[in-house]
Amino acid sequence: MSLDLKVTNMLSSSPATIQKNIDTIIQCNDITEPKGLSLSYDQAHHLVETRAIALKSNGRIEFTESIITKLIITFSDSTYIDASNYESTLHDLIEIFYYFKNESQDRYSDDHIIAYLYTAFEGYCQGSIELLASKTLEKLIHPEMEAEDELETKIADLELEALDEIDTY
Repeated sequence: MSLDLKVTNMLSSSPATIQKNIDTIIQCNDITEPKGLSLSYDQAHHLVETRAIALKSNGRIEFTESIITKLIITFSDSTYIDASNYESTLHDLIEIFYYFKNESQDRYSDDHIIAYLYTAFEGYCQGSIELLASKTLEKLIHPEMEAEDELETKIADLELEALDEIDTY
């Protein structure tokens, strides 16, 4: 069975629906090409496949507009994404998005999660997909943990300063 048929069977999506999703992704090139980012038909098709796999692996279904276009438009402004890592980053972001959506038990809107991912990617993670995937979920689900981390860091810094002062005597 070809990958195309597997994707169609996974979500019971018609070929017309899959084609519509691909066309919508390709239309994003109008926004991203001036930034040096674009996707071919095959790349768009692979992103649709990644979405189907991510939905299935997270036990989710989606009836609304694909999240892929929102990720494309938002992350096309990233200082850490260029033509060489554009497609692979989008694949990772799709997987991370659905994982976060699932793990947060739908407490947050799609737009909130995308904004959070973008802010973390551009800031704390400095473009690291690995850091985004591994360290930021807890901060989204339990924002108080970030404050606790900052407090622990400040305490550790003060302890080091105190030890340095003791060593100087």
